[in-house]
Amino acid sequence: MCPFCGGTGIPCNGVHEKRTTVGLLRGGGTVYVILYCPECNGLGYRPKGGWVGKNKPDSSIPASGPKTTEKELERIQEIGDKYGCHTCGTKQPQGNGRWVADHVPPTAICEAAEEVGAIHPRQQLRPQCPECSAKQSAQVKKHKKEIQQWTRPPYTRENPKRCNRHRQRRIYS
Repeated sequence: MCPFCGGTGIPCNGVHEKRTTVGLLRGGGTVYVILYCPECNGLGYRPKGGWVGKNKPDSSIPASGPKTTEKELERIQEIGDKYGCHTCGTKQPQGNGRWVADHVPPTAICEAAEEVGAIHPRQQLRPQCPECSAKQSAQVKKHKKEIQQWTRPPYTRENPKRCNRHRQRRIYS
């Protein structure tokens, strides 16, 4: 289980240290933030050997959209051959021997967040082995359903919601 998100992958929809913004929800003059855990990339568990969250400046490329282009896929193969899977750290992808271009944050999460009024963030592409990609896909589907079911009162500075998991006040812009 990931120690930063407690195994959920998307710990809550508040602002915390060690979390990454997926999107901003705007409603009634209040800005909401949807997060995913960058330590486990939303998986809910932290495989040993991965390099998520570690400083590797040339380890990702900007995504041009939800579908990966041939040029992006070629670059992901180069990055994967250099660093391995960003989730588990394996240096040799199983199956067809090619790296999967993993969108960070996941496209399905971004699209679900947009459906409830979020701003689509800039995405990065990182190499991921097919096995980790399949595991992440199952988690992302679960998180997508969770986001689509979100309804909540308009929390503000005057009416803050506390995060039960982290016992911190949420921060609003």
